[in-house]
Amino acid sequence: MALEEGAILARFDSTDTQLRAREALMGVMGDKYVVALNLAPATPRWLAAIHAEPMKLGLDLRGGVHFLMEVDMDTALGKLQEQNIDSLRSDLREKGIPYTTV
Repeated sequence: MALEEGAILARFDSTDTQLRAREALMGVMGDKYVVALNLAPATPRWLAAIHAEPMKLGLDLRGGVHFLMEVDMDTALGKLQEQNIDSLRSDLREKGIPYTTV
């Protein structure tokens, strides 16, 4: 539960749980308060920190978070190659296999 923009927002794992909670709250709160159902985003904090927004889908489909990452493939492959070379050298040394270059 959290206070967001002047309203109490309670998050539930399923729509069924949300409906049961709504009925229970309406019974307790009466006509003085509005109890509404909402599909609040469940964006992880690390994605919210980089301002990632949930995807909006029509009808009753639920959206997720669109996460796009650009990777410099030349740099990534170069680093992977260096890691593999270092690992191979370590394995050769560990097994006592002499080598000149890798």
